[in-house]
Amino acid sequence: MQFSLTADQKMLRSATTGLLEDRASLAATRARADAGEPPDPGVWAALLEMGAATVDLADEHGGTGLGAVELAVVLEQAGAVLYPGPLLASTGFAAGLVAGDDEASAGWTRRLAEGAVAAAAVPDRPAWWAAAAVTSTAHHLDGAWRLRGVKEAVLQADQADVLLVAARIETGVALFAVRPDDAAIEVLPALDPARPLCRVTLDGAPAELLLPGAEDRIRRAGLRAATALAAESVGAARAALDLTVSYAGARRQFGQPIGAFQAVKHRLADLLVEVELATSAVYLAACHLAAGDLEAASASAPLAVHAATETLVRAGADAVQLHGGMGFTWESPCHRYVTWAQTSRWLLGPDAARLEEMYDRAHLMTT
Repeated sequence: MQFSLTADQKMLRSATTGLLEDRASLAATRARADAGEPPDPGVWAALLEMGAATVDLADEHGGTGLGAVELAVVLEQAGAVLYPGPLLASTGFAAGLVAGDDEASAGWTRRLAEGAVAAAAVPDRPAWWAAAAVTSTAHHLDGAWRLRGVKEAVLQADQADVLLVAARIETGVALFAVRPDDAAIEVLPALDPARPLCRVTLDGAPAELLLPGAEDRIRRAGLRAATALAAESVGAARAALDLTVSYAGARRQFGQPIGAFQAVKHRLADLLVEVELATSAVYLAACHLAAGDLEAASASAPLAVHAATETLVRAGADAVQLHGGMGFTWESPCHRYVTWAQTSRWLLGPDAARLEEMYDRAHLMTT
């Protein structure tokens, strides 16, 4: 399959890159994280204003009205600067759960598109996003729904205005909205302070029912979330590679750049091939989602997130090693890619679950 970005998609990429590099550079955002400060809210407001944060939400609900490929374009550029704001958690993950035509979902989608709220998806773990994995329960008592369950490793639940939770009811699996104040949210010890993960405990928490039969919605949202995470990861991997290539061209030993040495040159070339292959996997999944081919996406999205996160792990490790002693210092940005990669690698469940899903459905994937 031949694929290239359209002129409009390239303009979106350029605009997103310009905004993030100007106002959310890696140095600036990490300085805030190291100081214990939240991400700059002005950057998020600017992303909303330009439509990048609502790129694939329906225009009748306040979104930009584009598609999954454009979502991947935006997340890839966010990954390049390791943007720690709510783009992945709210746009990449949570928005997929409320992307529907029913009145309740449309209302929440509109609020997300307007920037009135930031949402956090609260999936069950450790399995891949699927209705069969849901263990939380919901009961209708005294005219209100109440939820019980414990959810682990929820991205940015401490910064959200609403939690989107799947829970079992008598007729199947339903989707609920929960106010953070009604749940016990514990920020877990973080490998990467810019990407906090939380434990969410629901002990009779009151909830608003959004969708009673949410099995298909959860499946579609899971594929979308995997593609978003994969796009962000491949953007970060390419940035780590670019950083290392730049250093290898400037650092000199024995009178020549270390990038001229065969061992370094071949290692960087191998990493470039891996990044390009992962990028192709990401946009294949995005194309499947954009076409509404969920059967093909059920194989290509797990492939994309596996390839992209594993490539980011390697890119971070290679950046540290090829920077030599410099790569191990706190002043070097290399370790930022390492910690980001390890968090992203497990963000949507263990790799084994993704591989099993991919292999079981590989025969459905078309090109």
